[in-house]
Amino acid sequence: EAGSYRFVSDIDQRLVPRPTAAMLGQGDTSLNLALDGAVVLPDQAYSELRVQGGAGSATVTLLQDGGQSFLLQDGEVKPVESAINLTGQSNDMLAYLAGAENATLLDPPEGHPQLMRIGFVISGPAYAEHVRREAEAALRAQPGAPEGLTVKPMPTLQQLSGRGELWVNAAGLPVRQVVELTMPEVSEGYDAHVRMVTDLSSYGQVEVLPRAIRN
Repeated sequence: EAGSYRFVSDIDQRLVPRPTAAMLGQGDTSLNLALDGAVVLPDQAYSELRVQGGAGSATVTLLQDGGQSFLLQDGEVKPVESAINLTGQSNDMLAYLAGAENATLLDPPEGHPQLMRIGFVISGPAYAEHVRREAEAALRAQPGAPEGLTVKPMPTLQQLSGRGELWVNAAGLPVRQVVELTMPEVSEGYDAHVRMVTDLSSYGQVEVLPRAIRN
């Protein structure tokens, strides 16, 4: 019933040089992302993305509609090949739950005794398969898609590992998700560590997204 929601997410990404001769002398690179947006399931999302790093900060708007992604900057909408980054490979901010295993009931969050807190570990292969199925369905739905089109799972996602926790209110709806991930070989030279804290609200209250995504 709650087919839509709003979210605010704070993401810390740290790129760590891999132990190779080519990366000798290289240091860690840190990047902070702040997202504020909305999701209409199954395949639409809108987010204001603020990027802060060593080179300064920048703000862009990302629009996603199934297999299509758009970048909105300076009042102009541009189609892009992908709006995906290390923070996730799905329109749904809760998609990492598709890879959740070994769920454990934890003590309530400090200061929020009314909330249920559930811990879990994240399986890379299970999450990669979820992303593969989503990508395949989106591509097959596009006009002119070849019959029998298939998508292979991403090796980077298959190798990821991590843990997380979910805070759930009395209505059974998630209000906060915390995820910590280790992603080996995100590039030839770097591994990545990601920590994402996402607050969720307004379930079922997002009726439409900005006009560009609907056109």
